[in-house]
Amino acid sequence: MTEFQLRYCPANYLHLNHCPGALSQVAPALPLWRGSCTLNGWLMSVLGLSEPFDVPERLGKLAYYPQPVFERVLSSLGGLLHGRAIKQLLDPEGQTRLRQALDLQDLRYCLEKWPLVIGPWPAGWQQVLPAGDLDAYLPGCGLAFWLQACGEVDPGFARRMALRLPGMTAVPTWPMDAEQRDLARTLCLKVARDRSPECCHLLN
Repeated sequence: MTEFQLRYCPANYLHLNHCPGALSQVAPALPLWRGSCTLNGWLMSVLGLSEPFDVPERLGKLAYYPQPVFERVLSSLGGLLHGRAIKQLLDPEGQTRLRQALDLQDLRYCLEKWPLVIGPWPAGWQQVLPAGDLDAYLPGCGLAFWLQACGEVDPGFARRMALRLPGMTAVPTWPMDAEQRDLARTLCLKVARDRSPECCHLLN
């Protein structure tokens, strides 16, 4: 994705769950709707995306990732932040919820890497898994943590990032002082390097 598309072409990245009602009904019959100038202008207005914003340095370039890689990185990060809980989730129902949220490679990555990726975890960073589906929750947690690691983030940027995911369920916040924010950035970059080798140059 280009910076112009990020700023002015929300149809290019909008998850279908966020389509306004009128558009969601006709989108299946409009195969080229994501490239429509008219629809992009309408979405800018309907979704309230007119405010100016800055893209955070380095970590903010995640916004330019292709959608499948964007979701993979954030799901893996969300999984790592629940690594201890995932390791302890042994019941069949819990395993089913995990498989719906993480593919086998993502799950293996989280189980293998969470004890090692940054050494001892700061207090409060490892979270418990909520009840219910995890397929929106884990990437939502990954995005929330990523934005915290960025520091001060303009609402217009955060909004665009959230519109790329199926929905933001209630997610935790993480205690993060200045030193821990540096560690959080290191964690994000490690996950990006591990899970998106084809795109991680964008974060350099």
